[in-house]
Amino acid sequence: MKILMLTWEYPPKAKGELADYVYNLSKELTILGHEVDVITLEEGVSPVYEDIEGVKVHRVTPCNIATEDFTKWIMHLNFSMIEEGTRLINREGNFDIIHCHDWNTSYAAKVLKWSHSIPLISTMHGTEVGRSNGIKNEIQRYIASVEWLLTYESSKIIACDNYMEEEIQRLFSLPMGKVTVIPKGIRINSNVNIFDKKSFKNRFAREDEKIVLFVGNLDYDKGVSLLIEAARMILNERWDVKFVVVGTGDSSEELKSICKRNNIENKVLFTGALSDEDVEKLYNIADVTVFPGAYKPFGKETIEAMAAGCPVIVADTEKVVDPIIHKVNGLKMLKGNPESLKDNINIAINDLPLRPILIENAKEMLKSRYCWKSVAKEVESRYKDILEEVKGTSWSREKVEEVSESEVEAKNVIEKNKEINKVEVDKIEEKEAEINIENKIEEESVKKTIETVAKEESKTIEKEEKKSTNTETKSTTTRGRKPRKTTTKKTTAIKAKKVEEVVDKNKDEKEEAVITEIELKE
Repeated sequence: MKILMLTWEYPPKAKGELADYVYNLSKELTILGHEVDVITLEEGVSPVYEDIEGVKVHRVTPCNIATEDFTKWIMHLNFSMIEEGTRLINREGNFDIIHCHDWNTSYAAKVLKWSHSIPLISTMHGTEVGRSNGIKNEIQRYIASVEWLLTYESSKIIACDNYMEEEIQRLFSLPMGKVTVIPKGIRINSNVNIFDKKSFKNRFAREDEKIVLFVGNLDYDKGVSLLIEAARMILNERWDVKFVVVGTGDSSEELKSICKRNNIENKVLFTGALSDEDVEKLYNIADVTVFPGAYKPFGKETIEAMAAGCPVIVADTEKVVDPIIHKVNGLKMLKGNPESLKDNINIAINDLPLRPILIENAKEMLKSRYCWKSVAKEVESRYKDILEEVKGTSWSREKVEEVSESEVEAKNVIEKNKEINKVEVDKIEEKEAEINIENKIEEESVKKTIETVAKEESKTIEKEEKKSTNTETKSTTTRGRKPRKTTTKKTTAIKAKKVEEVVDKNKDEKEEAVITEIELKE
């Protein structure tokens, strides 16, 4: 099938996990035999079009309208995406389905959906309420309303975990069955070659220090402040632990200030952004990776850490079921509780027999549920469900193409009829021209006849007048009366009228004959 992906992030542009998700999903769908086009935002010197492992990537530039308003800029981006999508459809034919990722491309998805009768499915990677821990201003309210619009316009919504499913269902009051959970995938086989762990570790900690790792955006919802509080409590008890925080975000400077106020800035290292390879190496040398945020605790980074063989600690959200089972394939802390996080970090560091059990069970779980091939097959299945629902309607690509063929056929019939009608009209005009010529000849003939008759009548009248004059002269002589004049003009007019009536009758009979002939042909 032909699939159109809409995303504002795609490698090399990648702020969060969205780009990685769309990249890997598109690649696997191509391997499954589908045709995938991705429309995304431009990035640096990356080409506006390129084929990446079978995925056709189209990068667009937002409309060049100056604004400091992020939501307006997003609208300009959507305008450009609509233009590119329309060009693609006009050039290469319609798509079977549109797959939209997050609110940033909602408007383009909606317009292309309705303009070209293409079913829409969306993956919600997060919500504004969850990211901001509630709605606090008008911009956040606006984004939340756009998210609702996207869920309303979509035939199906994909959530990447049970937590997101529950949140989407609750926030947007969606009907049962519209939201489906398909987890994010992971490349199970490591891309990291054998490396010198000792020298690599020295970049972040001393050889004798245990490493507690965090990877992710440094935003409120990720719970890094909880990690710093737990670090303070642990460092009061032991000094052989190093806390490594990887990532960037709005809260970065504030978090560093907290560490400084607690005199632990030398034990909490903020690395900023690191390469994927370095992050994977850190997973390999870390003693535990922690994800203390209550919002989406089981995300891409969690899966990557488990795949690399590093035990993980996640927040127990209570409301939803996630794949982490405490002390089976990971550890769980009480949500929002730094004391609980401290206890679980100590378990991960000190309980040496438990460590290999957690690692082995985590890898087995990932192989069964989280490889990208399995994820792509589940997404493919949802596509097929939607296409089955619209089969035979105007939302089916086969139906749209059938309608287009019918329109072409109807247009050809109309054009053919126009040609036939033109030929018939030409024939009628030729016949009318012949009749006009005949009528003209006949009129001239009649005119000559009338003139001849008039001359003959005139001569006759003159003779009769002379004769009458002679008679009257005699009568006057004999009877003494004045002669009575005889009027001949009336007689001449009557005769001329009779001739014209005959001509008109002949003309009408000829016209009726022509019309009858044309009707018989039709």
